[in-house]
Amino acid sequence: VLADRGDLDGARAAYETALAICRERGDRGGAARILNNLAVVLKSRGELAAARRGYEEAEVIALETGDRRGAALREFAQHALA
Repeated sequence: VLADRGDLDGARAAYETALAICRERGDRGGAARILNNLAVVLKSRGELAAARRGYEEAEVIALETGDRRGAALREFAQHALA
């Protein structure tokens, strides 16, 4: 919602908080989804290297947790940055 309203700083902060919570709870699937969303925000902010790292980490987690569809979507998103 924040990103949709143009509040990229707020969206980034919210995703970073949510990511910390997922990691604290061991929710790897949630972390992968949030990393993906964070990468979208970072891309919108022009932070392409950070976005790429987020997509890459999300893809690794997706592959490790057996989420092949998620991994494929994240791989596609990474290529869009190239």
